Amino acid sequence: MAEINLKYNRRLDALVLKPGKRDVVSYRLATRLSTSDFPELLRLWREDADAGVFHYGVTGFSRLDAFARRPISLAQYRTMLESLYAVMDLCVREGLPQGNVCFDTSCVYVDERGAMRFAFVPFERVDGAGSALDLLLYLGGQEVRMVLPQDESARQAVADFARSRSVLPATDLGTFLAERFGLSTCAGAVPEGGLVGGSGSLGYTGGTGYAGTTGAAKKPMTFDPVAMMTGVSLQRDVAHGVATEVAGTVESGPLANVAETSLLGGGETAHEGAIPAGAELAAGAKAVVMLVRESDGATYTLPDAPVVLGRSQTCDITIAGNSALSRRHARLDPVGLTLTDLGSANGTFVDGARLSPQVSTPLAIGAMFTLANEGFRVVVR
Repeated sequence: MAEINLKYNRRLDALVLKPGKRDVVSYRLATRLSTSDFPELLRLWREDADAGVFHYGVTGFSRLDAFARRPISLAQYRTMLESLYAVMDLCVREGLPQGNVCFDTSCVYVDERGAMRFAFVPFERVDGAGSALDLLLYLGGQEVRMVLPQDESARQAVADFARSRSVLPATDLGTFLAERFGLSTCAGAVPEGGLVGGSGSLGYTGGTGYAGTTGAAKKPMTFDPVAMMTGVSLQRDVAHGVATEVAGTVESGPLANVAETSLLGGGETAHEGAIPAGAELAAGAKAVVMLVRESDGATYTLPDAPVVLGRSQTCDITIAGNSALSRRHARLDPVGLTLTDLGSANGTFVDGARLSPQVSTPLAIGAMFTLANEGFRVVVR
């Protein structure tokens, strides 16, 4: 960003913006931004009201380019895309210049869910701040790696979409996210007070949500992974899951998240349940058997054959982030619905009873079993 002097200050744990001689500061806009609580934007403040230096607090966040050095779960990846759309939608609805948003990866920060936070430069004219399309190309590029191999199709779809465009309107990105990921992009009413705290049309989980209280158009706009377990959004995910499964690529789903996969780890924890009434599968669609990790909601697609579970990379399903598991802990047969302990050090448990090594034990769909101190469920979609 050649024209913007924006650097990280370790002592303040903040980005510091120093206007240059040719920069014209809009103090009206700076005041407006500093008094807002909009989740897409980093909070703007000044240590000295008389000084021309601005600060953006980044405490608790990780820089995007550092965050993306480790594999990202599908839930985190979706949230990144949501927050990119949200800041673009914010600019459209508030009449703010999108060119004032710093989209450069060195200035974009991320929370543990993957929600991105952006620095908005309060200058009358900004050059060289990057673009939303550049950032989308980065998110679709090889620098970003997914935890589960089947989720690479999502990243590739983003890459194909970004490369096919020379400009990136917010409406086009919203349409793509709705069609490819089943995300709601319904436009909501703009709060009367302007930037007073609220999310964009997607209402992504990294923020505080929309604060409007009156009128049907001012209902909180939900794009929370848990909220997606009901209604049209899940129906779209089911339909997309069937289509990709037929094509031989089953993504890990809207709640996929694996611990220890980002610098800040974690993600929204939720549990899979039965498909809500009204979620219609294509006629004759094959049921997909999934393994759900209780601690973080991570999901693993199971083949029509026994799989070995453990912390070793040689296992069919590697359970990361828990040294209590043995390297080859247990064998799960999703066809016969049996579980076998492979002589693990800390045991395999069904209904609280420890299994004898090398003895197959029946499982019921939805019943929880435990590997050491990790709980899992087998569910069917």
